[in-house]
Amino acid sequence: MRKHKFLIMLAVFLVILAAMPFLQLALRGGSLRRLPGFRPEGYTELDLSHVGSDREGIVAEYGYYPDDHWVEGSCVFYIRTGEKGLITLEMFYPFPLEGGETGRASVDGAAAVPFELAGESTTLSLEASPGEVHRVSIECDFARQRDPADRRALAFVLAACAGE
Repeated sequence: MRKHKFLIMLAVFLVILAAMPFLQLALRGGSLRRLPGFRPEGYTELDLSHVGSDREGIVAEYGYYPDDHWVEGSCVFYIRTGEKGLITLEMFYPFPLEGGETGRASVDGAAAVPFELAGESTTLSLEASPGEVHRVSIECDFARQRDPADRRALAFVLAACAGE
């Protein structure tokens, strides 16, 4: 009987231990939308049929605002490359640099390319296969509010973007 109680208590402990990361995320008010494979209720697949090769042709999954071209500290968007197979991002940072404005960008889940904002404007080129739609992920180690009325945690303005 003692052995059965022990095994039941062990099983309950292991279930709680496995659920701990999700419980912590929920308690902190975190979002599950960025976990790989997670699709929130009401999610619809993105229509990538009209993805273009410039800033206006970007289709955002999350974190990019086409109305004012701001990018959050974490974002994913799609862009089409041209014959060269390059994606060029021009990042504009309108605030004074404090140091440590770094991040990583990757294409289609490949190894991330580190970058650091070196001034008001920084250009980053990413290699990709030519003539295809690519998923670009950007993770920044910095973000701030543009102004008190804007609640978004923003990293930079995407001043230009070209799939070459």
